[in-house]
Amino acid sequence: MDSRLLLLTLSLVSACGKKGTNDQPIIPPATVAPQITAEFFDGYFASRYLIADPACQSSVTGGGTIDHANLSVWRDGKVVQTNLSFPTAQARPALSGTGIAIALYGLYQQTDCGSATDASLCQSTPPVSLVAASTPLNICDTKREFVRTSVEAVALTGLAMLETASVFYRKVDGHSSDLPEATLLVLPKVETLYQGGAARSEAVDNLSYVPNFSGSPTFVIFPKGAYGVSLGRWVDVNLWEIPWTLAHEFGHHIFRFHSDIADATSGIAGAVPVHSFPTAFEPNTGFALAAVSGERHVGDADLLAAVNEGFADLYAYYVQGSAPGMTKGIDCFHENRDAGTALFADAQPKVLSAAVLAQFMATTKASANIDCSVPFYQDIHVIGAIFAYGVDQIFSASAGQDAAKKAALMLDWAKRIGQVYLPAQGAASANLTFGTFAHAALATIATGNTLPASACDAAKKVFPTYSDAWFPGEFTCK
Repeated sequence: MDSRLLLLTLSLVSACGKKGTNDQPIIPPATVAPQITAEFFDGYFASRYLIADPACQSSVTGGGTIDHANLSVWRDGKVVQTNLSFPTAQARPALSGTGIAIALYGLYQQTDCGSATDASLCQSTPPVSLVAASTPLNICDTKREFVRTSVEAVALTGLAMLETASVFYRKVDGHSSDLPEATLLVLPKVETLYQGGAARSEAVDNLSYVPNFSGSPTFVIFPKGAYGVSLGRWVDVNLWEIPWTLAHEFGHHIFRFHSDIADATSGIAGAVPVHSFPTAFEPNTGFALAAVSGERHVGDADLLAAVNEGFADLYAYYVQGSAPGMTKGIDCFHENRDAGTALFADAQPKVLSAAVLAQFMATTKASANIDCSVPFYQDIHVIGAIFAYGVDQIFSASAGQDAAKKAALMLDWAKRIGQVYLPAQGAASANLTFGTFAHAALATIATGNTLPASACDAAKKVFPTYSDAWFPGEFTCK
């Protein structure tokens, strides 16, 4: 039995890890028997989830190749039933596919924050216990159509999205055959206790990339949350049904490998979520949804985390064909996370201006916007969205709208980021800025010191604080 433990934090952390097989597990594995039930529900969940075929999970027969499945997918502003093809999906001995070695379900993890009254007051290393271990997901009837809220349907949908991102990567010049296969973990129950267990929260309404889940990079699909629905968010769609979201998480996987940036801690201390909107707490609990005061320390890891988010957004954009509109109509995301759109949803320009930089670098925490569609400039995802737009404009000056060619430039960009980031760590004279990483993007398309004029124009527009040091002088624009 595969007994695994997942340590996730709802805070935003940099989780870039080294490639290879020497990463340490997040927490040493524990031996706990999995609890397989036909249906499971929690008051924080918006849906009742079920194992559609529980007998299959202990069966030794059935399975085979999964060629296609009818699944719910977000297309053109709504969810529609779509017949999705699977390049290499296998149903047994566990669900797997291109780039995904195994699909798991059934994890129930509990974190105890003691007497703390909200997440910001929880101790840095709270006790974590494993209530139920994850277990491999089997599918016996490969022709069966599974109900939308079944573990099987969620896993198949996630696998289809990740296979698409993986197949695209393998067609990009500069890709590596050594990119590690990953794990897919679906619908974990990740619970945090407060006030001595009198109150709790659940991790919902998110997707995450965990660079090390018991020795393997892992994509996590969290349950849909009731609180988000009560706010009118994602009422008719699940985040894993939106094609760009898991492609974004796959982008983190690529960034980690091609940048070769290792985390400073022993093992990986957190996850990289697709967003940071506060949806984990029910209303009227007395908990703060977001920290609104206190000190804030911004360092190199925070700069890198924002660029990592931009890289992931950009990769998702290229997987979707480098065509604007991939987030159209999606609550909170809208144009905000669309690398082909010059403006945020509230018409603010995607520009890393001095004012935006001052907000991100501020030493005092600001209050996040109640309206999740309004950009909050202390959020690494928002800064990442600016990077994604600006770097796409730079790459387009060289590769036009060819998504695969621009993705190849991305791989070179990731390598260059590692080359400037790694030597700076521990160097007393190092002075990394967002300009360091934007400069690395320009260097990917430069011929000698010459750049296309349109690339220079894009850099001046999106990164004005730094462009005076580049033009004229370091680069010639033609």
